[in-house]
Amino acid sequence: QIMAQARREQRHARSPLEDPCRLPMDEGSCLRYTLLWYYHGEANACRPFVFGGCGGNSNRFKSKLTCERWCKITTGR
Repeated sequence: QIMAQARREQRHARSPLEDPCRLPMDEGSCLRYTLLWYYHGEANACRPFVFGGCGGNSNRFKSKLTCERWCKITTGR
């Protein structure tokens, strides 16, 4: 169920081959601020950030749990 939710959240990915967990955090543009989560590779952790609502990349998740499950934090990706 969590992975299904993660897949739904990632429909906006720019490329089906793009691994969102390897992309840098991108706040995007616009002024529709939303608190989301991104995967920080060096820290091997999901961290919160404010997304502007436009642009950005696919390294953004609606919840910390979804980010952790998608990026497999417990396996030390």
